[in-house]
Amino acid sequence: MTWIKNVIALKLGRCPEATRGMAQVHGILNGISWGILMPVGAIIARYLKAYEVNNMGLGATWPKKDHKYRIFWNMFHYVIGYGTIGLGIWNVFKGIDIMEERRWKSLYVGMVIGFALFAFVCELVTWILLCLKKVNNHDEDQLDDVVDQRIP
Repeated sequence: MTWIKNVIALKLGRCPEATRGMAQVHGILNGISWGILMPVGAIIARYLKAYEVNNMGLGATWPKKDHKYRIFWNMFHYVIGYGTIGLGIWNVFKGIDIMEERRWKSLYVGMVIGFALFAFVCELVTWILLCLKKVNNHDEDQLDDVVDQRIP
């Protein structure tokens, strides 16, 4: 119950300096974990797939691509994943507002824009690699057809 009193006192601006310091440490740790580490982890997980990196022995399992419930798994995964990232970013902004640390808001906006630009570049590279792979596979298939036609 004491922590509720401290939170209310913090919100009203009447908290002891020790509690304020703990709140700042809490905010910094939350900002780093929700606002930086989670988006970076999502970017890494999303774009390492393009390089066919295995799930690194983490024991992650999902339905095979031809499974009838795979579409539901994909929808759930994307909604929960992107929703969590969005809530984490919102949480960081809310914490910055509560702590009245305006200088951190512009820094974090810059970081979010940087993450978005990096993800955009990674998406471009992924699509280019995918298109090149399809073109190369298509060329090999056509070459195989030509070779098969010439062999009596």
